[in-house]
Amino acid sequence: FPSHDRMEFISSINGIDSVVSFGSNNELIERIREWEPDIMVIGDDYKYHEIIGIEYIPRISFFEKIKDKSTSKILSYGKTNSL
Repeated sequence: FPSHDRMEFISSINGIDSVVSFGSNNELIERIREWEPDIMVIGDDYKYHEIIGIEYIPRISFFEKIKDKSTSKILSYGKTNSL
């Protein structure tokens, strides 16, 4: 699914202030510095990877992914069924 569809879905979740995309590490760092987020939420599969821009984010929170769930599957379901 296109990133726009994923972003639209994620931004519809209650409590999400903003969703941004980026094309490079430098662009991500620029967005983080511009937006000055209080917290960045990242899938726990990135726990042991380098987090780009971590020096500009006061708090990183990892979420545990739900087995057999993905935005692609949720978006697919939403397109064929009414949510």
